[in-house]
Order: sequence, then C-alpha cells, then structure tokens
Amino acid sequence: MSMTDAYPQLMDELSRLRHHWRVRKLTEGALLALAATTTALVATVAGDNLLKLGTGGRTALCLVLWGAAIASVAVFIVQRWLEDRRDDFFAAMVEARHPELGNKFINALQLGRSNGFGSPRLVEAIVHDAAEATADMELIDCLDSRLLRRNAYWVAGATGVLVLYASVFSARFGNGLKRVLLPVANIAPYTATQVAEVQPGNQRFLEGSPIAITASVTGTVPRDCRLYHRRPDGAWQHAAMGRIPESSDRFQFAIAAADATFEYFVQAGDGRSETFRADIVERPQITGIVVEYVMPPYTGIGTRRVEDSNGDLHAIPGTTVRLEFIANKPLRKATLAASVAGGSDKRQGPPEKASLAPPGERAGVRGPAHGVLATTSECTRGSDDRHWLVSLPITGSGTYQVKLTDTEGFDDLDPVRHPITLARDVAPTVTITTPGRDLQVKPDQSVPIAIQARDDYGLAELRLRFKLNN
Repeated sequence: MSMTDAYPQLMDELSRLRHHWRVRKLTEGALLALAATTTALVATVAGDNLLKLGTGGRTALCLVLWGAAIASVAVFIVQRWLEDRRDDFFAAMVEARHPELGNKFINALQLGRSNGFGSPRLVEAIVHDAAEATADMELIDCLDSRLLRRNAYWVAGATGVLVLYASVFSARFGNGLKRVLLPVANIAPYTATQVAEVQPGNQRFLEGSPIAITASVTGTVPRDCRLYHRRPDGAWQHAAMGRIPESSDRFQFAIAAADATFEYFVQAGDGRSETFRADIVERPQITGIVVEYVMPPYTGIGTRRVEDSNGDLHAIPGTTVRLEFIANKPLRKATLAASVAGGSDKRQGPPEKASLAPPGERAGVRGPAHGVLATTSECTRGSDDRHWLVSLPITGSGTYQVKLTDTEGFDDLDPVRHPITLARDVAPTVTITTPGRDLQVKPDQSVPIAIQARDDYGLAELRLRFKLNN
C-alpha cells in the first residue's frame, strides 16, 4: 500500500475515533446534567414540602433549580461541545489500548504529516506498517465506557427517586413542583388538612359589632381548630374554635363586640389559612360642642358663648341657641331631634312694666300648657365635614340629641340625650321703702316716696299707680 493510500486510511480511522469520542463525551455530559437537574428538582420540591416557604423562599428555590439546570448544561454539555483534542491525543489513546503496536500508530501519524523529517522511504514503510497493524482493529473500542455507565447509573438513581417521590406522594410533589416553578403565584403549600374557606375574610365592621368567624376544613379533619389573632401592633394570640353543631368539618369563633382592627388566620392540624384583616370602623361621635346663646333683646345681654360645653342647655324663653358640633370623623349628615314640653311659666316678650298694683292685683303670668312637641332639624356643614351647625329656639324644657351619619353610612349607635332646662324669667318685684307705712297727712302736705324695683335682667320702665279719696 502506497503512502498516499495508507496515511489517509489512518486519518479516516482517526476521524471516526474523534467523532465517536465527541458523541460519547456529550452523552456523558448530558447524563450528568440530567442527573444534577433531577437531583436539584427533588431537593427543591422536598425543601418546599418540608419548610412551606413563602414567596421569598420559593423564589430562592426556583433560582436554585434553574441555576442548577443552566450550570449543568453549561459545564457538562457546552464545555464538552467546545472541547477539542489534537490527533496525537487519540493516537496515544490507541497506543494505550493496544500496547502491542509499539508506538507504530503514533509514529506513523507524526512522520506522515510531510514535515520533511527522515527518509521518505522510511516514513512510507512506518506508515504502511501502522496501516496494516490497525487494519483489523476497531479503534472505537479504545474509548473507555466506564464513565458513561457510571453517569447512566446516576441518572437512573436520580430518576428512580423522582418517580418514587412523585408516585407515593403525588399530591405533595405536584403541589411543591408548582410552588417552586411559579414562586410568585398564590399557591398554598400542601398539607394533610386544608382550611378551605374562612368567613368573613377581609371585611369592614362597625365598632361594637359582633363578628362570627367560621372555617371549613377538608382533608384530614382534626379534632380541634384554633383562631390566631392580633392587633396590627400587637403579638399573636390564639383561641379554640368550637365545632358547629351537626357539622363535622366546620368550626366557629364568636366575638361579642369588636372594638379595634385585627388580623387573623385559622390553624387546623398542619393546615392554615391565609391571613385576613378585619377593619373596625369607628362610629361617628361628637367630641366637642360650642354653644352660643342669643338672648332675647329685652334682656340687653346680646350673645353669650360657651366654648367647651357639655351640651346641656339652660336658657330663658325666647332664647335662640346656636350649636356647633365637632365630630370625630367626617360626616355625611347630622340631624338634631328635640322633644320639648308644650309650655311652661314663661314670657316670650319684654318684661311686664313694674307697677304698684292695688291690693289683690298682681302681674299676670301664663299658666302651663300640656303636651310634648317633637321636632327635627338638619344640621348644616360648618368649616369642614367634621363641624356641623344648627339653631334651636328655646320654647320649653325637654331634651335633644344629635344623630350622626358618617361618609360610609354608619350611624352613631346611641346618641347622647342632653337636657334642655327652661329658666323662669321671674316678674320684677317692687317695694315702697319710704314711708313704708300708712300715713295721714294734711291737705297740701308733701309726702316723700322711695321705691325699690328689682328684676333678673333689668328694668325698662317704672310706673307709679295711685288713687285719690278712694
């Protein structure tokens, strides 16, 4: 066989060996990548099943899983794909597998490259001997298959664990797989017991309202169920929930009167619900009252203002009371409801003229009238939705209360009832201080007279009435 035929034959065999070596290396790498990814998958799913991680932990597991898969492909497949070896590497591999060649193959490879070394006839003879020596050899057998088998065992073991896990604990595995692959999705961790439904969930309640919290449980139903609750700035507390009669999977806890916002969740066995929030809405209340008394003109007093009033009213007839109510929160409306007696000893107008009446006569007053008059008045908005104004004329004694409705439509539970006290405007009193007794005098004799008159608010006029000779 000539040099021109023998050397290409050796190179063809070497190329076949190189190709099979690359395929085997890629296969080994693919098996390693598959084993590593499968192991990472089992580990991350099991980690989520055991730890029941939140979104942050699940995101970390997802990154670990995808990181392991990408790193395995990069290290075990891509690097091997890019890896290349010189011809001498494969020639040495053949020589190591077949020591009987006595370096004929590697010598023929090196000398046959036409580098101009040695005698051409000698080189041709060496190449010819190497071609004949390897003609009946299967050079592919030089490849070591032990690593390939070992990697296959790794894949078989990891796959077996995965299949066993997914078969025996299918529900747990499926739940963990979804939670790891979709870390931001709202997927509850697997539990033997599931809290399927919690009522009322996230809800707003009026202050003082009763709240009944119920939970429906599926899966392995435990003997008891617990409610965990806390205020936004407090620590978690828990209480036992009672089983609803004639129901094996429903539990309930009753709060008689909720007075503050709280968070809560239900724990049943190894399952728990998500955390809910009950927002307690403060009832509308009056936190301040300003009273302005507009007195009747005849009193000469004008207006009297009480800045920090308790709301109780005390005034004479004819007074108009201007009320300003300050609420604890913005209101939609405010209504004043008053119940006033139909009448009482009172004077609506100016005081009687003080006079010296003959014996048996006295200044007249109106007698009492009977019945109760109920009135309502809509308050008007003041400087903002927390300040409301209304006027109330004082016509008799009674009571009043202000009914509040906030912007959400919630009413005051029990409005305070304030008294209205009608102060009696007593008639003026007149006393003749001088001479202060009966006298007999001569004609044309002068008699000095001194008169003392008194009234609650002042006198506009004093008139002396007298008779001559009976």
